[in-house]
Amino acid sequence: MDNSSDNDFDSNHLLFHCHSGELVWGQLHCICEGYFNGRRNQYDMPQSIPEILGGGTIKQRSYKYRCRAVKGDWQAKLYRTRLSLKDEPFNSGYIIYNIDQNPVEILRRCAAVGYSLDQTHEDRSIIYINRYDWSWHHDYEFRYKINRLLGINYKNSNDNNILESLFAQRIIIVDSNSAENIIQQLKSNPGEFDQCQEKVFIQPSNKLNNRIGVHLSIPKTDYELAWLVFSNDQPNAELIAIVYDGSYTQLDGQILLDQQDVITWNEYQLKIEERNRIQADRLKKLQCATQ
Repeated sequence: MDNSSDNDFDSNHLLFHCHSGELVWGQLHCICEGYFNGRRNQYDMPQSIPEILGGGTIKQRSYKYRCRAVKGDWQAKLYRTRLSLKDEPFNSGYIIYNIDQNPVEILRRCAAVGYSLDQTHEDRSIIYINRYDWSWHHDYEFRYKINRLLGINYKNSNDNNILESLFAQRIIIVDSNSAENIIQQLKSNPGEFDQCQEKVFIQPSNKLNNRIGVHLSIPKTDYELAWLVFSNDQPNAELIAIVYDGSYTQLDGQILLDQQDVITWNEYQLKIEERNRIQADRLKKLQCATQ
């Protein structure tokens, strides 16, 4: 039975329902981590961002890939980016949000955070997800359990190529109660999802609100970023949106949603000017300190 549906033209079809008040997020191996972390009752929360892992030259955090989330209907929409006035806007990522939220406002907030490797941004209800925190670059927890769950056998690596392609170039968001079912669905037919940009996961046993998650892909990307947006920065915070940057734009440039400006080109230019001013001030202070 095909438990998914797709549509390449109308983002209004990318609707799903959060029944449990919890969502797992990430690529396939991250979804598995979120599934196992559910047994530990562990969640990603803005007031408990994990520390940077030691022992290497890169900055990497290990998240739980599971969040308490607002119940109800959620929607995903594609946003586009223009990095040069000489070029046309291109499909760069998705915003996935509870339908009671304003996606334009959320995108603007995340663009204001931008690249925040050390999590020093002012909006404390947002968690920035760096390229090494997930995707192919992520050294995932529960490795033995996940490999066994997915049937990955590195002694015969050729059999794993298609399955491991689901470890990057996409984001999967699923109601936590359906995580195990969706993991098995992805495992049984990885080629279908590897070739598809947009899918809505269907739970046939639910007669009402049977859409329980989405699979979204920006093909041919090397690095992926995300921003988890919560209702507040307190222990009772619930996830209200995820912004997925599948093109490593860091939410720079002119950003468009539904053919309308989220960030205008002039706003982007002002942002660049302010960034350059701050960098120049830092360089000047550094030079003064060394004299």
